[in-house]
Amino acid sequence: MDTLTQRARPTRQPQKPDQADRVENGDWQREQRKQWLRSEISRISYELSNLQTNKQNMESEMTQLSYAMDRIRNEMSTLGYQINDLTGQLQTLEAKRHHAKEKRRYAETPEERNYWNDVVWRLNDEIWRVSDNLSRARYRYSDLETDLRYKNTRHQELYYAKGDLENRMINLRQTLDQYREELRRLEQGAAPGLDLRG
Repeated sequence: MDTLTQRARPTRQPQKPDQADRVENGDWQREQRKQWLRSEISRISYELSNLQTNKQNMESEMTQLSYAMDRIRNEMSTLGYQINDLTGQLQTLEAKRHHAKEKRRYAETPEERNYWNDVVWRLNDEIWRVSDNLSRARYRYSDLETDLRYKNTRHQELYYAKGDLENRMINLRQTLDQYREELRRLEQGAAPGLDLRG
């Protein structure tokens, strides 16, 4: 056979896959889809477990913060009464000292002057003590206010973060349910790629 005859020979057309090939291909696609679904179900379940742990940690921290803020508010309330009481004591002592100084200024005898001078010194000591206690109470109150603001801000951050996390968990659970249902139907023989939510 010459070269021209060889070139003129028609090429063999590829055969279309027969029914058996199509069935085999469908089985392969089904198995691939099932493997992917199992992998996704495992991944999502693991992620949900971690998110649940994070949610519990957030709730625990929020509870601890709530207790801490209640304690701070109670201490601030007590300090508020204490500050008011000390402020009243200080005003009374300063009025007494002013009165004693006036008495000392107009004393008619050295003995009377010395007496009122001692009274002024005693009142000065009392005023210093009360002023020191008042300053300490005010500093403590200011520190508690700062701590309360920080804890309240942290509590709000956790509250919103927990809400976002819960929404994420809801979406994941919906996806997980869909994947589980699809896998169940595939294992019962449904073809992949169909709408399996009916």
